Amino acid sequence: TLETTFKAAYDTPEFQDWLAQVGVTADWLGSDEVVAWIDDLQTKTFALMDELEL
Repeated sequence: TLETTFKAAYDTPEFQDWLAQVGVTADWLGSDEVVAWIDDLQTKTFALMDELEL
């Protein structure tokens, strides 16, 4: 699957080294986890927008 291919690339030493070089702290989320993360982020973002009357 596309997800499996992306995960394999994410796990390569080259990519992990690049993350360290640019100072990115990355964490892998599978497709099921991304949906939950986006739902949570959307809820928090919309609440903040409401608070700011945007």
